[in-house]
Amino acid sequence: MNVQRKQKKHITHVLVLILAFALLTAAPVYAVGDAVGANIPLTGSWVEIGGNHFYYIGGVRQTGWMNIGARRVFLNPEAGGAMATGVISTTSHGAHEFGLDGFWIRQINNFVWRESGGGHFLYIYGIRHTGWLQSGGRRIFLIPEANGALATGIISTTTHGVHEFTADGFWIRQIHNARWASGYEFFYIGGARHTGWLQAAGRRIFFIPEAASTLATGVVSTAAHGVHEFTADGFWLRQIHNSGWNNGFFYVYGARHTGWLRSGGNRLYLHPSTNGAVSTGTVVLTNGETHVFDANGNWIRRHVPTTTPVPTPPPNQGTFPQSGITLPDRRLTDAERDIWIAEYWAMGGPFSFELEVIQLVNQARLSVGLAYLEMDITLMMAARFYSQIMANLDTDLGHNEGPYRIAGATHGASREVVRAFGGDLRWNGGNAAAGRDTPQGLVGRWMNSPGHRAYILSPEHRFIGVGSHAGGRWNAFQYMFLSNQASN
Repeated sequence: MNVQRKQKKHITHVLVLILAFALLTAAPVYAVGDAVGANIPLTGSWVEIGGNHFYYIGGVRQTGWMNIGARRVFLNPEAGGAMATGVISTTSHGAHEFGLDGFWIRQINNFVWRESGGGHFLYIYGIRHTGWLQSGGRRIFLIPEANGALATGIISTTTHGVHEFTADGFWIRQIHNARWASGYEFFYIGGARHTGWLQAAGRRIFFIPEAASTLATGVVSTAAHGVHEFTADGFWLRQIHNSGWNNGFFYVYGARHTGWLRSGGNRLYLHPSTNGAVSTGTVVLTNGETHVFDANGNWIRRHVPTTTPVPTPPPNQGTFPQSGITLPDRRLTDAERDIWIAEYWAMGGPFSFELEVIQLVNQARLSVGLAYLEMDITLMMAARFYSQIMANLDTDLGHNEGPYRIAGATHGASREVVRAFGGDLRWNGGNAAAGRDTPQGLVGRWMNSPGHRAYILSPEHRFIGVGSHAGGRWNAFQYMFLSNQASN
């Protein structure tokens, strides 16, 4: 009997070993990212949901610790049973670190949050942690470019893409459709300009709601966000808690501020030579640039010289005066175009009529919270030339008429005129008008037309060119180019 018992016990041990070996070799092997390791019990199955991996037995999602072969994984109860990866912190199981494949690495017994300079940092064994972390079943991110600061709001990183987080740091979503535009002046998410705070490359930046979501630089004063100072390339420096206007001067911590200031969306320049008085009219800045401001100090444009060297006309070719039907019914040669440009400047450059139209357009934009448009001299010349074509040549009113016409193109001729004057074609629209009018009447007509009004009040536009020409078939003709980037 004892021999039989020993034989039976030996056979049982052999069967157990055979069964164990069979389970180890027959169980399916899962690829990293689909599940973890091998030797998964045959009674259960892994399911991937929303990028997380869950384990089900009999249709019930499992939570807690689980052995797979000789290694452990953790199905986080606070994350609905999602398999833990990376560093996680739980209320009932403490803090642990796992590999990207979900296998347990170590328990973390020294896990401390600290606040420094307004940011929150996690220290593991005295070292700041960076990257992803699960806390309370939810994902958070400690930005490597910000030395491990907790991510909040929208962040843009070079290695992890663009993500959105709650104010307390919990992950909301990844943003796949995000881009910079207009020389890093605007940031678009899903086709809409982002306003407010953003973390980029580990540093905070701000897009001013009152200034059509323009990137903040210098000192910025807003109604909802207070007063802050930024670098010239838009990175946040500090919040200013003691500031305000007094008798026409802006004070920061008791001292008069000088230089650029954004106040309520308006761009002002407080000139050092006048001890911080608001600049108006045409002003030379300390860096030598000349800028133009309205009577209230709002920036209008950077000043463009009104004279330029006049090239010598080629032999046997005359000039093309502002009035009279003298333009050839064909495209100009480069030499003829240069003569026309020389005459443009010899006549004084932009007309007062054209400049007043720009001023009225900018006033209309300012009234609805949009940024001023900057005058682009290439667009100014192209608009004057196209107005002369339309006024003097026997063409219909439109954007694709005359010798620069392109068959089938809505704005073909006007676009080709911009090209002829050296523009890079990155303009977004144009308004035309026929007949004599005052600047007020012209802008009024455009603003009373839904299509023309939409062009004027588009937040996409940043540059403007206006041209006018008297005489010809229409008695007078005016054209306005609007662009989202400088012409060249």
